[in-house]
Amino acid sequence: MPDFMIEKYERNQTQPANPGDAVLWFLLGLKVVLVVSTLLALTLHVVQRVAVETAVIEQIGRY
Repeated sequence: MPDFMIEKYERNQTQPANPGDAVLWFLLGLKVVLVVSTLLALTLHVVQRVAVETAVIEQIGRY
């Protein structure tokens, strides 16, 4: 390996982990979960409305 890669690897091994990184990763994961759950809720809401409207139209058509 080139010297700069070895030095970078050794430097990464000797530096302690930054506890702030864990917090940032947790917040990023939380944001992803919130966005995905919001999109899922909106999708289910639209599907439910379409199903209800379809059922209403079918009921009206029977009379």
